[in-house]
Amino acid sequence: MEAKRRDLEHFFFCFQGTFGHLRPEDWYVSVTREYLKLLARDRSVAQWTCVRRYNTLRAFARWANKALEPSPFPLGSPVEGVRAPEEPEANWKGLSQKEELRLLAAARNLERMTHRGPDQSVRNTALLYALLGTGLGISELLRCEVQDWNG
Repeated sequence: MEAKRRDLEHFFFCFQGTFGHLRPEDWYVSVTREYLKLLARDRSVAQWTCVRRYNTLRAFARWANKALEPSPFPLGSPVEGVRAPEEPEANWKGLSQKEELRLLAAARNLERMTHRGPDQSVRNTALLYALLGTGLGISELLRCEVQDWNG
């Protein structure tokens, strides 16, 4: 969530620098495209960061266009028709199915072992299943609250 907040702050900082204000009626598709060009030219920004910033911006613009009455964008959503930046090829491909099964089997074996003190093996197995099933990172998963889960 912190990264998404920073993504929006970065866009609003650039928007205000260009227009001198933060009124959404001046945010058009052309502004979004220029912002993406700015990100692409900045060599200090990783490609994955560009992709995440665009996805954050797209989600925010779509939400604002639908949720706010009247819509703050007179010409519709300022991200419609804007092509997303290309995702770079990931260097790490993750665990193979065999490796995942071995890891889950080891976790289940730990559950069966008796321990003195609090048994954390069930919690650890649940965390492992959540990590493998959602694609979240450890820090992202640990920041989740009960209300964040929908199933």
